[in-house]
Amino acid sequence: MMEKLEGHKRYLFISATIIALGITFTTILKDTVGAIGIVFIAFGGLLFIIGMRKKQKEMKRKTNNERTTKNIVHLADSAKIEDDSNKETK
Repeated sequence: MMEKLEGHKRYLFISATIIALGITFTTILKDTVGAIGIVFIAFGGLLFIIGMRKKQKEMKRKTNNERTTKNIVHLADSAKIEDDSNKETK
C-alpha cells in the first residue's frame, strides 16, 4: 500500500509527472495536442516552484526549531553550572 507523501514531496512528484506529460504531448503528439503540451509544461513548472518554496519554508522552520532547542539546552546547562558554582562558594 502506498503511503501518503508529505506536502512538498507531493507537489514535486505531481510537477514532474505533469512536465513529463507535457513533453510527451509536445514531442510525440505535436500535430494533435502540441499546444496543450506547452501548457502542461508551464503548469508543471509552476507546481515545481510551489513545491520548492514549501520545502524551503519547511527547512527554515526545522532549522529554527533546532536552534531554539539548542538555546534552551545551553541556557539550562549554564544555569546548572551557575547553580553548582554558587553551592561550592557557600
